[in-house]
Amino acid sequence: FCGLMVALTATKTAPTEKENTKTANALKAAYWPQRAKWLALAFLPSAFLVAVTTHISTDISSGPFVWAPPLIAYIASFIIVFGSKGDKALRFATAALPVVTVCLLVTLTKPSDTLGMLFVTGLNIAVLFAGAIVCHGAMAASRPSTDRLTEFYLIMSLGGVLGGAFCALTAPILFDTIIEHPILLILLLLARPVKSYHFGKKEFTILGVSLAVLIAIFTATKVPSFRENIPFVLVYSLLLIPAALLILQRHHLFMPLLLAAILSITIPVFSQNNASTLAVERGFFGVVKITEQDGYRFMIHGNTIHGSQSLSEDTEKPTSTLYYHENSPIGQVFTAWRHKKRIGAVGLGAGTVACNMGSDQEITFFEIDPLVVKFATNPDYFNFLSACAPNAPIILGDGRLTLQQKPEGYFDVLLLDAFSSDAVPAHLLTREAVRSYFTRVSENGVIMLHISNRHVDLGPILGRIAEAEGLVLRRQQYQPKTIGDEPNFTSGTPSDVVVMARNDDDLAPILQDERWSEVTFTPGRPWTDDYTNIIGAMMEKRSQ
Repeated sequence: FCGLMVALTATKTAPTEKENTKTANALKAAYWPQRAKWLALAFLPSAFLVAVTTHISTDISSGPFVWAPPLIAYIASFIIVFGSKGDKALRFATAALPVVTVCLLVTLTKPSDTLGMLFVTGLNIAVLFAGAIVCHGAMAASRPSTDRLTEFYLIMSLGGVLGGAFCALTAPILFDTIIEHPILLILLLLARPVKSYHFGKKEFTILGVSLAVLIAIFTATKVPSFRENIPFVLVYSLLLIPAALLILQRHHLFMPLLLAAILSITIPVFSQNNASTLAVERGFFGVVKITEQDGYRFMIHGNTIHGSQSLSEDTEKPTSTLYYHENSPIGQVFTAWRHKKRIGAVGLGAGTVACNMGSDQEITFFEIDPLVVKFATNPDYFNFLSACAPNAPIILGDGRLTLQQKPEGYFDVLLLDAFSSDAVPAHLLTREAVRSYFTRVSENGVIMLHISNRHVDLGPILGRIAEAEGLVLRRQQYQPKTIGDEPNFTSGTPSDVVVMARNDDDLAPILQDERWSEVTFTPGRPWTDDYTNIIGAMMEKRSQ
């Protein structure tokens, strides 16, 4: 309507001067680099917003409380830079961005549980906030006159769309791992305002010292005795020396180059632990990697091992390892309920649990990630399924939904093994979910939940649900026998398992076993489909 009114009321005026075509074309050509700069500055924060949200939700949970803080930081950056204090905010963010980026990059070389997931989450959001202010602030400072503002805002919006699309749609196709997160960190540093790229004696000296420290660290970490005896905190301190040198001087180009070097050296050195990688694939639910180390083959989903197999044993009947070893709580339950025929398992992993069954038992798997199914069913990687349950059906989809495809009372034992660290699928741990599980379990059946988790304590959550639903449960926090300071791998690995039933009689096989105890929890609101509290569960874990 406004456009129509302008068209009807506009008056045509003859030009007072003949337009200089050559000058106009030159100005038009010179304007394209500015457009490209606006597009890039809008692209980076939007892409990093999606990368940060993915990074956080992979390790905690996928829910609104995880998505909201990064989005708030991203939107707040627009409000700040286009406000009256935008110039001051840009100067502060330009100085702060390298500092928070260095802190975040250090955490990428070590599993997040050592530093606290909330701390790492805060660092991610701080980098996003500072980086967004730098990029959006540079855009605001270079915005054109009013006659070109429509084009300016259109380009800014287009860059935001392309940034989100890159991380959500393109990156999973281009990269086998979630490498876009550290790459975008480096690109955000490159977006900082730069006055000049002068290379003087001081700059070359700082660069030489920084590279010398990096080369020394890289060489030392190749020596096994150094890796075994030198604390990680010392290595991190050494890494911060070159980073601090570049923060203290004012040259902007060396910082991203140095941090790129730190990433390329430290992440492979410290995160793989000399494991050889056989296969890596990335899908909608994350990265699945197959590695070999110390005579075992592992399936790693995200940051968590989801199965292993010995490379030296007889493959006709593989031995269950890790959380599924016969001495572990899951192994104990399979032994105690050997007389039960029908088993259901939500979460396939490497298919290890198939070899816990007796010859007259049958199992049905429910798995949401097609990549897990692909690797678990390939005997070139793992042969638990082919050796112990070659005809076991695998139903692909969300476990809570696909379980409903089976008749009521179909299973005698139902194993839910979808909570082992990384993101917690909270919708599988609500009153309504537990109620639906028991509709698919026989009258005297039991439900077993593997709740080992680095970040949250799920035991009290299940205790409150059991109390509300009138169920009984027992918990075992298993610690295998050790040889010296190292776990005895042949006895399984530490695991946390809860068994639930309708009454004490159904838990009779383990009721008198002192290894199984009642779940202790403080009174609280049980989780439902309308209410979950991941942060509270994280706090309970940290208070232990």
